[in-house]
Amino acid sequence: MTPRANGAESGQLPLQQRAGSQRMWLSDLSIRQPVFITMAVLAVIVIGFMAYSRMGLSLWPDVSLPVVAIQTTYPGADPAEVERSVTKPIEDATASINGVEKINSTSMESSSLVVVQFNMNGDPKLAEDEVRARVGAIRNSLPTGVREPVILRYDVAAMPMLSFALADRTGARDQAAMRVFTDDVLKPRLERVPGVANVDVTGGLKREVHVDLKLAQLESAGLAPGQVVQAIQRESEAWVKKYGPVTHEKPAYTSGGLMPCKYVIHAVGPVWGSGDEERKLTAAVRGSLECAAELKLASLALPAISTGIFGFPKELGARVMLAGIEQFFAENANSTLKTVRFILFDQPTIEAFLKIWDME
Repeated sequence: MTPRANGAESGQLPLQQRAGSQRMWLSDLSIRQPVFITMAVLAVIVIGFMAYSRMGLSLWPDVSLPVVAIQTTYPGADPAEVERSVTKPIEDATASINGVEKINSTSMESSSLVVVQFNMNGDPKLAEDEVRARVGAIRNSLPTGVREPVILRYDVAAMPMLSFALADRTGARDQAAMRVFTDDVLKPRLERVPGVANVDVTGGLKREVHVDLKLAQLESAGLAPGQVVQAIQRESEAWVKKYGPVTHEKPAYTSGGLMPCKYVIHAVGPVWGSGDEERKLTAAVRGSLECAAELKLASLALPAISTGIFGFPKELGARVMLAGIEQFFAENANSTLKTVRFILFDQPTIEAFLKIWDME
């Protein structure tokens, strides 16, 4: 019997040695062909650098999510009324849309927010159009005082690019004055900056007029608070439609109601920093005096227009108002208006007007 030769004697490498050789082929090639390996590595580096330099970079990439929000304003309504009259009908109208995955809603005072989330594989634009159609179909069934619903599709690119806070370290403006300055002066200027799409203002104190209702009288008349709100809105809209918007030169007037006066004249003073403030204040004073004369009034009570939260300097405001009144009486000696009284509410304003009065 002839013995079989082993791998070494037959010219074959052992299995373990062959496996190691296969794993080290790149090292062997680098040793045998150093120029080739060097050029290959350089080629990879150059291609990688070119690809990196041409790679697109976006802070807010184009991400479309199938989420649609419906924001509706119902002025004067409490959260329960908003939930019953606005939020629930919108939820019912959008719940049957094909592809709806979840609906979240929030009912607040005078405001409703309904967020409709669709399946991720849906078309966001098609979802927005479908929601808009459903909400439009029930628009006439919503209460009369409800404003037009605002339908927005979630867009990452629409998120704020810059947020900042304002503070008056001098203490000349309180929170209400800062909000007026921001809304009437700063916001319009930022909106005019090229490339700015939208400016939103939050925080501060917004000036409001509260109307307190007597429950017993409402019940005896069979009225709901919402009807009173609608009546106020109709009168306001009727005024604007008949006389146009209130301006510095053209104030509005209403009856005195239960107050000890015949009429209330609503003048619009300028916000300090809005530009051309002295002319605007003169126009507001002049317009108030002319309105009183047209109403055949004998006397008029004036506050220190614009010297409160509007930030107009008190002494300058006193000088402008006194000059405007003197000019009016010099030009209208035969007017029925004979007396103008200043109604001042704080000591600094009183001192400023007395100082200017003594100087004049």
